[in-house]
Amino acid sequence: MSTYKGIKGFSVKYLSADPPVTNEGQVWYNSTDGKLKVFGQVAGGTAWATGDNLSVGQSAARAAGTVTSAVIFGGNTTADNPFGGSNDTQSYNGTAWSTEPDMPYYTAAHFGNGDTNGLSSSIVCGGRDNTSEGLTSTASWNGTTWSSEASFPNAVRYGFCGGTGENIICSGGLAASPPTAFPNASSTYNGTSWSSAPALNTNRSNGFSNGTATSTLATGGCTPPYCTNSSVNETWNGTTWSPATSYPGNVGGFSEFAGGGMPTGFYSYEANRTDWNGTSWASGTAAPISKNSVFGFGTSSNATFAGGSLPGTPGIVNTTESWLTSSPSIQAKDITTS
Repeated sequence: MSTYKGIKGFSVKYLSADPPVTNEGQVWYNSTDGKLKVFGQVAGGTAWATGDNLSVGQSAARAAGTVTSAVIFGGNTTADNPFGGSNDTQSYNGTAWSTEPDMPYYTAAHFGNGDTNGLSSSIVCGGRDNTSEGLTSTASWNGTTWSSEASFPNAVRYGFCGGTGENIICSGGLAASPPTAFPNASSTYNGTSWSSAPALNTNRSNGFSNGTATSTLATGGCTPPYCTNSSVNETWNGTTWSPATSYPGNVGGFSEFAGGGMPTGFYSYEANRTDWNGTSWASGTAAPISKNSVFGFGTSSNATFAGGSLPGTPGIVNTTESWLTSSPSIQAKDITTS
Protein backbone atom coordinates (compact mmCIF):
# COMPACT_ATOMS: atom_id res chain seq x y z
CA MET A 1 0.00 0.00 0.00
CA SER A 2 1.33 3.43 -0.90
CA THR A 3 2.16 5.83 1.92
CA TYR A 4 2.43 9.61 1.96
CA LYS A 5 6.18 9.30 2.66
CA GLY A 6 6.55 6.86 -0.19
CA ILE A 7 4.84 9.25 -2.58
CA LYS A 8 6.25 12.59 -1.35
CA GLY A 9 9.54 11.45 0.16
CA PHE A 10 8.82 12.79 3.68
CA SER A 11 6.40 12.24 6.53
CA VAL A 12 3.36 14.32 7.47
CA LYS A 13 4.33 16.84 10.15
CA TYR A 14 2.63 16.60 13.54
CA LEU A 15 1.97 20.19 14.69
CA SER A 16 -0.01 21.84 17.49
CA ALA A 17 -0.97 24.80 15.24
CA ASP A 18 -1.28 25.55 11.54
CA PRO A 19 2.07 26.68 10.06
CA PRO A 20 2.53 29.89 8.05
CA VAL A 21 1.35 29.62 4.47
CA THR A 22 4.14 28.29 2.25
CA ASN A 23 3.30 25.99 -0.64
CA GLU A 24 -0.02 24.85 -2.03
CA GLY A 25 -0.41 21.12 -1.35
CA GLN A 26 1.60 21.14 1.92
CA VAL A 27 0.03 18.60 4.35
CA TRP A 28 0.24 18.40 8.18
CA TYR A 29 -1.69 17.06 11.16
CA ASN A 30 -3.00 19.66 13.63
CA SER A 31 -3.02 17.90 17.01
CA THR A 32 -5.02 20.70 18.66
CA ASP A 33 -7.85 20.44 16.11
CA GLY A 34 -7.36 16.70 15.65
CA LYS A 35 -7.47 17.14 11.89
CA LEU A 36 -5.33 16.41 8.86
CA LYS A 37 -4.92 19.63 6.87
CA VAL A 38 -3.58 20.93 3.56
CA PHE A 39 -2.86 24.32 2.03
CA GLY A 40 -5.31 24.64 -0.84
CA GLN A 41 -6.61 27.39 -3.08
CA VAL A 42 -9.75 29.26 -2.02
CA ALA A 43 -11.65 31.09 -4.73
CA GLY A 44 -12.08 34.84 -4.52
CA GLY A 45 -15.44 36.53 -4.54
CA THR A 46 -17.55 39.53 -3.62
CA ALA A 47 -19.63 40.06 -0.50
CA TRP A 48 -20.84 42.65 1.98
CA ALA A 49 -18.93 42.94 5.25
CA THR A 50 -19.64 44.91 8.42
CA GLY A 51 -17.00 47.47 9.43
CA ASP A 52 -16.16 49.60 12.43
CA ASN A 53 -18.81 52.03 13.69
CA LEU A 54 -18.42 55.76 13.07
CA SER A 55 -17.00 57.83 15.93
CA VAL A 56 -20.17 59.96 15.68
CA GLY A 57 -23.27 58.93 13.75
CA GLN A 58 -23.66 61.01 10.57
CA SER A 59 -26.25 61.15 7.82
CA ALA A 60 -26.51 63.09 4.56
CA ALA A 61 -22.76 63.71 4.72
CA ARG A 62 -20.28 63.78 1.83
CA ALA A 63 -17.40 61.37 1.44
CA ALA A 64 -14.35 60.77 -0.73
CA GLY A 65 -11.59 58.18 -0.88
CA THR A 66 -11.18 54.41 -0.98
CA VAL A 67 -12.22 51.62 1.37
CA THR A 68 -8.85 51.91 3.15
CA SER A 69 -8.31 55.69 2.93
CA ALA A 70 -11.32 57.99 3.12
CA VAL A 71 -12.72 61.16 4.66
CA ILE A 72 -16.32 62.17 5.42
CA PHE A 73 -17.55 65.65 6.28
CA GLY A 74 -20.64 67.64 7.23
CA GLY A 75 -24.18 66.34 7.22
CA ASN A 76 -26.39 65.75 10.24
CA THR A 77 -24.99 64.10 13.35
CA THR A 78 -26.17 62.73 16.66
CA ALA A 79 -24.04 65.38 18.40
CA ASP A 80 -25.30 68.46 16.53
CA ASN A 81 -28.68 69.89 15.63
CA PRO A 82 -30.19 67.09 13.51
CA PHE A 83 -31.37 69.52 10.82
CA GLY A 84 -28.86 72.37 11.13
CA GLY A 85 -25.84 70.62 9.74
CA SER A 86 -22.50 69.66 11.21
CA ASN A 87 -18.84 70.59 10.82
CA ASP A 88 -17.65 67.12 11.84
CA THR A 89 -14.89 65.37 9.87
CA GLN A 90 -13.94 61.72 10.21
CA SER A 91 -11.36 59.58 8.40
CA TYR A 92 -11.36 55.84 7.72
CA ASN A 93 -8.36 53.53 7.25
CA GLY A 94 -10.35 50.44 6.34
CA THR A 95 -10.44 49.25 9.93
CA ALA A 96 -11.37 52.15 12.21
CA TRP A 97 -12.80 55.67 12.11
CA SER A 98 -10.87 58.63 13.56
CA THR A 99 -11.98 62.16 14.41
CA GLU A 100 -10.33 64.89 12.32
CA PRO A 101 -10.27 68.73 12.57
CA ASP A 102 -13.66 70.39 12.12
CA MET A 103 -14.72 72.10 8.89
CA PRO A 104 -14.79 75.95 8.90
CA TYR A 105 -18.61 75.96 8.71
CA TYR A 106 -21.65 73.87 9.58
CA THR A 107 -23.54 72.35 6.67
CA ALA A 108 -25.86 69.60 5.49
CA ALA A 109 -27.21 68.80 2.02
CA HIS A 110 -23.93 70.18 0.68
CA PHE A 111 -21.76 69.60 -2.39
CA GLY A 112 -18.52 67.64 -2.22
CA ASN A 113 -16.24 65.71 -4.52
CA GLY A 114 -16.25 61.91 -4.49
CA ASP A 115 -12.66 61.48 -5.63
CA THR A 116 -10.84 58.30 -4.63
CA ASN A 117 -7.94 60.50 -3.46
CA GLY A 118 -10.30 62.31 -1.11
CA LEU A 119 -8.40 61.61 2.11
CA SER A 120 -5.59 63.90 0.97
CA SER A 121 -7.57 66.42 -1.10
CA SER A 122 -11.28 67.22 -0.91
CA ILE A 123 -13.58 70.18 -1.28
CA VAL A 124 -16.98 71.10 0.16
CA CYS A 125 -19.34 73.94 -0.75
CA GLY A 126 -22.90 75.15 -0.34
CA GLY A 127 -25.54 73.32 1.64
CA ARG A 128 -27.77 74.55 4.46
CA ASP A 129 -27.63 75.28 8.18
CA ASN A 130 -29.91 76.67 10.92
CA THR A 131 -29.91 80.16 9.44
CA SER A 132 -29.85 79.66 5.66
CA GLU A 133 -31.36 77.25 3.16
CA GLY A 134 -28.50 78.01 0.77
CA LEU A 135 -24.88 78.66 1.77
CA THR A 136 -22.04 80.13 -0.31
CA SER A 137 -19.20 78.85 1.87
CA THR A 138 -16.42 76.77 0.30
CA ALA A 139 -13.59 74.91 2.06
CA SER A 140 -10.80 72.55 1.05
CA TRP A 141 -9.18 69.64 2.91
CA ASN A 142 -5.47 68.89 2.43
CA GLY A 143 -5.33 65.69 4.47
CA THR A 144 -4.61 67.51 7.72
CA THR A 145 -6.59 70.74 7.95
CA TRP A 146 -9.46 72.66 6.35
CA SER A 147 -9.00 76.05 4.67
CA SER A 148 -11.60 78.55 3.46
CA GLU A 149 -11.82 79.02 -0.31
CA ALA A 150 -13.50 81.41 -2.78
CA SER A 151 -17.23 81.78 -2.14
CA PHE A 152 -19.57 79.44 -3.99
CA PRO A 153 -21.57 81.60 -6.48
CA ASN A 154 -24.78 79.57 -6.20
CA ALA A 155 -26.45 79.64 -2.78
CA VAL A 156 -28.01 76.18 -3.11
CA ARG A 157 -28.28 72.79 -1.42
CA TYR A 158 -29.23 69.27 -2.49
CA GLY A 159 -27.39 69.43 -5.81
CA PHE A 160 -25.24 67.15 -7.97
CA CYS A 161 -21.45 67.15 -7.85
CA GLY A 162 -18.28 65.37 -8.90
CA GLY A 163 -14.63 66.25 -8.70
CA THR A 164 -10.97 65.39 -8.41
CA GLY A 165 -8.98 67.11 -5.70
CA GLU A 166 -10.03 70.75 -5.68
CA ASN A 167 -11.50 70.57 -9.19
CA ILE A 168 -15.25 70.15 -8.95
CA ILE A 169 -18.50 70.70 -10.84
CA CYS A 170 -21.69 71.56 -8.92
CA SER A 171 -25.07 71.53 -10.67
CA GLY A 172 -28.75 71.85 -9.87
CA GLY A 173 -30.16 72.01 -6.37
CA LEU A 174 -32.61 74.18 -4.46
CA ALA A 175 -32.28 77.92 -3.91
CA ALA A 176 -32.10 79.68 -0.56
CA SER A 177 -35.16 81.85 -1.22
CA PRO A 178 -37.74 80.71 -1.96
CA PRO A 179 -36.48 77.39 -0.57
CA THR A 180 -38.35 75.30 -3.15
CA ALA A 181 -37.04 77.17 -6.22
CA PHE A 182 -34.88 75.37 -8.83
CA PRO A 183 -32.26 77.81 -10.20
CA ASN A 184 -30.63 75.13 -12.42
CA ALA A 185 -27.17 76.69 -12.36
CA SER A 186 -23.84 74.90 -12.78
CA SER A 187 -20.41 76.06 -11.68
CA THR A 188 -16.91 74.61 -11.86
CA TYR A 189 -14.03 75.27 -9.48
CA ASN A 190 -10.33 75.00 -10.36
CA GLY A 191 -8.88 75.36 -6.89
CA THR A 192 -8.76 79.15 -7.13
CA SER A 193 -11.96 80.53 -8.66
CA TRP A 194 -15.47 79.58 -9.76
CA SER A 195 -16.74 79.71 -13.36
CA SER A 196 -20.21 79.30 -14.87
CA ALA A 197 -20.85 75.99 -16.65
CA PRO A 198 -23.70 74.49 -18.72
CA ALA A 199 -26.79 73.65 -16.69
CA LEU A 200 -28.42 70.23 -16.44
CA ASN A 201 -30.71 69.39 -19.35
CA THR A 202 -33.42 68.47 -16.83
CA ASN A 203 -33.67 70.86 -13.89
CA ARG A 204 -33.45 68.86 -10.62
CA SER A 205 -32.37 68.73 -7.00
CA ASN A 206 -31.55 65.82 -4.64
CA GLY A 207 -30.80 62.57 -6.49
CA PHE A 208 -27.25 61.19 -6.49
CA SER A 209 -24.01 61.91 -8.30
CA ASN A 210 -20.30 61.15 -8.29
CA GLY A 211 -17.32 61.13 -10.63
CA THR A 212 -14.52 63.44 -11.66
CA ALA A 213 -14.52 67.04 -12.87
CA THR A 214 -14.56 65.75 -16.46
CA SER A 215 -16.69 62.62 -16.04
CA THR A 216 -19.66 62.81 -13.68
CA LEU A 217 -23.04 61.18 -13.30
CA ALA A 218 -26.22 63.01 -12.13
CA THR A 219 -29.12 60.66 -11.55
CA GLY A 220 -32.70 60.92 -10.30
CA GLY A 221 -33.76 63.75 -8.04
CA CYS A 222 -36.75 66.05 -7.65
CA THR A 223 -38.09 68.04 -10.59
CA PRO A 224 -40.13 71.26 -10.51
CA PRO A 225 -42.59 71.95 -9.11
CA TYR A 226 -41.22 70.74 -5.82
CA CYS A 227 -41.00 67.78 -5.66
CA THR A 228 -41.61 64.96 -8.16
CA ASN A 229 -39.09 62.09 -8.04
CA SER A 230 -37.30 61.47 -11.32
CA SER A 231 -35.54 58.69 -13.24
CA VAL A 232 -33.53 61.12 -15.40
CA ASN A 233 -29.83 60.30 -15.78
CA GLU A 234 -27.20 62.60 -17.30
CA THR A 235 -23.44 62.44 -17.76
CA TRP A 236 -20.90 65.27 -17.77
CA ASN A 237 -17.81 65.06 -20.02
CA GLY A 238 -16.09 68.22 -18.84
CA THR A 239 -17.93 70.39 -21.37
CA THR A 240 -21.60 69.43 -21.58
CA TRP A 241 -24.33 67.41 -19.87
CA SER A 242 -25.79 64.63 -22.04
CA PRO A 243 -28.81 62.34 -21.53
CA ALA A 244 -27.91 58.77 -20.52
CA THR A 245 -29.82 55.57 -19.77
CA SER A 246 -32.58 56.36 -17.29
CA TYR A 247 -32.43 55.00 -13.76
CA PRO A 248 -34.79 51.98 -13.41
CA GLY A 249 -37.20 53.77 -11.10
CA ASN A 250 -37.79 57.19 -9.60
CA VAL A 251 -35.45 58.35 -6.87
CA GLY A 252 -35.25 61.59 -4.89
CA GLY A 253 -33.43 60.63 -1.71
CA PHE A 254 -30.15 62.08 -0.49
CA SER A 255 -27.74 59.14 -0.65
CA GLU A 256 -24.42 58.79 -2.38
CA PHE A 257 -23.21 56.77 -5.31
CA ALA A 258 -20.01 54.83 -4.61
CA GLY A 259 -17.40 53.71 -7.09
CA GLY A 260 -15.98 56.94 -8.43
CA GLY A 261 -19.21 57.52 -10.34
CA MET A 262 -17.76 57.16 -13.82
CA PRO A 263 -17.38 54.99 -15.67
CA THR A 264 -18.72 52.44 -13.15
CA GLY A 265 -20.18 52.30 -9.67
CA PHE A 266 -23.35 51.55 -7.76
CA TYR A 267 -26.11 53.20 -5.77
CA SER A 268 -27.37 51.78 -2.48
CA TYR A 269 -30.62 53.06 -1.01
CA GLU A 270 -32.68 51.28 1.64
CA ALA A 271 -33.10 47.65 0.54
CA ASN A 272 -32.02 48.28 -3.06
CA ARG A 273 -28.72 48.36 -4.88
CA THR A 274 -28.34 49.31 -8.53
CA ASP A 275 -25.11 48.93 -10.51
CA TRP A 276 -23.99 51.23 -13.32
CA ASN A 277 -21.50 49.89 -15.92
CA GLY A 278 -21.08 53.15 -17.81
CA THR A 279 -23.98 52.60 -20.19
CA SER A 280 -26.75 50.69 -18.36
CA TRP A 281 -28.19 49.76 -14.96
CA ALA A 282 -28.59 46.34 -13.32
CA SER A 283 -29.79 45.09 -9.93
CA GLY A 284 -27.04 44.19 -7.47
CA THR A 285 -26.73 42.47 -4.10
CA ALA A 286 -28.51 44.59 -1.50
CA ALA A 287 -26.62 45.89 1.54
CA PRO A 288 -27.18 43.97 4.80
CA ILE A 289 -28.85 46.97 6.51
CA SER A 290 -31.64 48.98 4.89
CA LYS A 291 -30.72 52.67 5.28
CA ASN A 292 -31.19 56.03 3.58
CA SER A 293 -29.16 59.26 3.56
CA VAL A 294 -25.98 57.17 3.59
CA PHE A 295 -22.64 58.34 2.20
CA GLY A 296 -20.36 56.18 0.08
CA PHE A 297 -16.82 56.05 -1.23
CA GLY A 298 -14.50 53.65 -3.05
CA THR A 299 -14.64 51.84 -6.37
CA SER A 300 -17.23 49.63 -8.04
CA SER A 301 -15.47 46.49 -6.74
CA ASN A 302 -14.51 47.78 -3.27
CA ALA A 303 -16.85 50.36 -1.77
CA THR A 304 -18.05 51.46 1.65
CA PHE A 305 -21.36 52.96 2.77
CA ALA A 306 -21.68 54.38 6.27
CA GLY A 307 -23.99 56.32 8.55
CA GLY A 308 -27.44 57.35 7.43
CA SER A 309 -30.78 56.62 9.04
CA LEU A 310 -33.18 53.69 9.17
CA PRO A 311 -36.30 53.98 6.98
CA GLY A 312 -39.26 55.44 8.84
CA THR A 313 -37.23 56.53 11.88
CA PRO A 314 -35.75 59.94 12.76
CA GLY A 315 -32.58 58.57 14.36
CA ILE A 316 -29.08 58.67 12.88
CA VAL A 317 -27.02 55.46 12.82
CA ASN A 318 -23.25 54.90 12.95
CA THR A 319 -22.89 51.56 11.15
CA THR A 320 -20.48 50.82 8.28
CA GLU A 321 -20.97 48.28 5.49
CA SER A 322 -18.41 47.51 2.77
CA TRP A 323 -18.76 45.70 -0.55
CA LEU A 324 -15.43 43.89 -0.95
CA THR A 325 -13.84 41.85 -3.73
CA SER A 326 -11.27 39.25 -2.69
CA SER A 327 -8.68 37.52 -4.86
CA PRO A 328 -8.03 33.76 -4.86
CA SER A 329 -5.76 32.77 -1.98
CA ILE A 330 -3.98 29.81 -0.39
CA GLN A 331 -5.52 28.84 2.95
CA ALA A 332 -5.51 25.93 5.38
CA LYS A 333 -8.26 23.42 4.57
CA ASP A 334 -9.37 20.25 6.35
CA ILE A 335 -8.75 16.95 4.58
CA THR A 336 -11.81 14.73 4.73
CA THR A 337 -12.25 11.14 3.59
CA SER A 338 -15.90 11.49 2.58
